[in-house]
Amino acid sequence: MEIIKFLEELNALLDKSFIFRGYKFLLAFWLVVIFLSVVAILFRIGRLYWNVLISGQGLPHIRKGSYFKPWEKNELRLEKNNPNEWKVAVLEGARMFNEVLTKTGYKSETLGEKLAQMNQAQLANLEEVRLANELKNRIVKEEGLAVTQKEAREALNAFEKAMESFDAI
Repeated sequence: MEIIKFLEELNALLDKSFIFRGYKFLLAFWLVVIFLSVVAILFRIGRLYWNVLISGQGLPHIRKGSYFKPWEKNELRLEKNNPNEWKVAVLEGARMFNEVLTKTGYKSETLGEKLAQMNQAQLANLEEVRLANELKNRIVKEEGLAVTQKEAREALNAFEKAMESFDAI
């Protein structure tokens, strides 16, 4: 019984202490911060898994933004006044996007085959990317193909938007 009485007196004394009340406030504040952080982390993880469930795509196996610098370097090719550089920019953009799809689990050999496996839920701009891939195929097959800067820019923009959806850029 003496222990209970002692603890009650200690509680009453500490409850009157300004320092102890400040300490309790700081603890409560940090508890709220930690709780909100955990909720935010769980929300982010839940959103990732929800996207995986809805879209059917596997979890990405690429580092976020890992293609940012190579992509910027490739985009500089469009600034040049050389149609061959524009073609190279489209080819390089297609190669990088194909690599991203391979790293995220698409097993087909070519980019066209990988795109054929996909649906609109997996890639929002699927039709644009298919058109960009057709341009890439024409560049490879037709030796003297004339590509305008506008066509190359549209193809590169389609690949860029697709790579952003995979967090590669």
